[in-house]
Amino acid sequence: MDAFAERRVALVVGNDSYSSVPALKRAVNDSTSVAEALQEIGFDKVISMQNLTRSAFNRAVRDFSNELQEGDTAFFYFSGHGVAVGGNNYLLPVDFPEIKDGDDDRLVADESRSVASILEDVQARGAGRVFMILDACRNNPFPKVAGRSIGRSGGGLVSEKAVAGVFMLYSAGFGQQALDRLYEEDGKDADPNSVFTRNLLPLIKKPGLSQLDIAKQLQTSVRTLAATVQHNQNPAYYDQIEGYYVLNPKPVSQPEPAPPAKVAEDVSGQSGTPKSAPSPAAGASSASSDWQLIKELKQPEVFEAFKKKYAGDPIYETLADQQIALLKLSNPVVPPVRSVAPETECDRLAAHPFDLKKVAGVKGVDFSKIRPEAVEACESAVAQYPGEIRFEAQLGRALSKVGRDDEALVHYRKAADQGYAVAQSDIGFYYENGLAVPKDYDESYRWYRMAADQGYATAQYNVGVCYGEGRGVQKDDKEALRWWREAAGQGMALAMNSIGIAYQNGEGVKKDNVEAMWWFRKAVDGGHIGALYSVARLYEMGDGLPADREEAADFMLKALLSGDDFAKKQMDTDAQSWSLEFRRALQVRLRERGYYQGAIDGSFGSGTLAAINAVYGAGDD
Repeated sequence: MDAFAERRVALVVGNDSYSSVPALKRAVNDSTSVAEALQEIGFDKVISMQNLTRSAFNRAVRDFSNELQEGDTAFFYFSGHGVAVGGNNYLLPVDFPEIKDGDDDRLVADESRSVASILEDVQARGAGRVFMILDACRNNPFPKVAGRSIGRSGGGLVSEKAVAGVFMLYSAGFGQQALDRLYEEDGKDADPNSVFTRNLLPLIKKPGLSQLDIAKQLQTSVRTLAATVQHNQNPAYYDQIEGYYVLNPKPVSQPEPAPPAKVAEDVSGQSGTPKSAPSPAAGASSASSDWQLIKELKQPEVFEAFKKKYAGDPIYETLADQQIALLKLSNPVVPPVRSVAPETECDRLAAHPFDLKKVAGVKGVDFSKIRPEAVEACESAVAQYPGEIRFEAQLGRALSKVGRDDEALVHYRKAADQGYAVAQSDIGFYYENGLAVPKDYDESYRWYRMAADQGYATAQYNVGVCYGEGRGVQKDDKEALRWWREAAGQGMALAMNSIGIAYQNGEGVKKDNVEAMWWFRKAVDGGHIGALYSVARLYEMGDGLPADREEAADFMLKALLSGDDFAKKQMDTDAQSWSLEFRRALQVRLRERGYYQGAIDGSFGSGTLAAINAVYGAGDD
């Protein structure tokens, strides 16, 4: 079986020879090594480019995207300088101009290539999945000019907004610098590749590794190597590819079969007892070795290839068949809805954003934004299409929003009895909170779990909460984290925020503020207001990552503008626990917005508190 019916196309770029920012020594080597590795594992087309100017970079991206056909796998690798500006990542060409007085962040957007724009070009061609690997998290290459810094302070890129079908791998975590080499002294580090890429190369070539296997093994190996020079570098990633994808699915090559054992002869010339006989388990040994390599993978085609290789071995054929069946059960394919009912006003007013069975093209509505007229629209849809269970669930949401919980439960049960995950999850919420039914945590967990097992993100998050708080199930922080990761993988910002909290507090995982920041930033990108305060606090603390009180003030202002109650309460009652530098920076921002006219002294008196009250909930004007 061919695991790759689609084509696999790569663009690999390495930039060393920068003219106006510090040159690098290993980026070109990195790119050529990665290109060779991709060719070795059978990529159909590998475009390898080095030391690209802006125009050449743009041309290379155009050629790359034009090479893609619908359903292809696209692979983009960049080694060189990158910088984050305004929440976006930009990759620098070698002819990036010299910084002059008066230049600001707009220069970066004008003279470099954004990661988001590359993704847009690739996905516009209908790529089935996209791998992006960025070894560009080095120090901010720009000097301060006239006291102003271009690009975010410190090392590292920022997390891109989660995009469906994309796996993004960064050479370092948020706020970290990726090492171009272990030692600054020439000749002391003989490896021709960067710390990240030298660890990436053998994983690309190793058969049977999924995208997550590569990411997790890289985190361990890079972190360990960087620690030998007292440096903190932990590659970060986000994964929006459905299921598991193996870059190199080739089975481990079998050793050449041993020649037949020589038969000893007795003195009479007749055949005697063999000195050594071939082991009856010789073939099984190879199968066992390959099975150990692939048994934890989640890609059915890998097990199909294994079956083909070891056809005739009943034990391993059975094991492979069992694994394929389990994967189909645990990862059901949700087909596109082929509904007899067209899109209606009920869909537009009351569909859930994470409903896997909502009509294609319908965005969905957060519960807090469901309008009263949704009730009438959904009652009409139920009457017109009595067999369409999605309308029963959406009517339940609309009725619940206006407080008609007894009626809502009736419609939820109709949909839940037919396996509709949204309705099952909402029934779980009713049992959790005692709405129209007695409060019952065991029953709440049971309904959440039914919906979660169908892949419904909201229910997956709530199952995580059940484990995190020990409601209806034994408390288990690791299991809570596992379920939150499942929900976050579908773009749920609330789950991303919970993962950030787990890393910040060391719950179910080793305490790691760098990883916490990474998840909080992803939650912010996903629209979670509460994560703004968390980002501000970590920038203020600088515990395990660079402190940046200017960035802390930026995010605190965003939290206040967004109407975050907790952020306002902290500034009203506990501002003195924040640094003087932060308080002054926040006063500057309040003055720039026209809310504050007093002294920039860090003293939160009546004038500052009045400004905070005025800016609270004002929106990002």
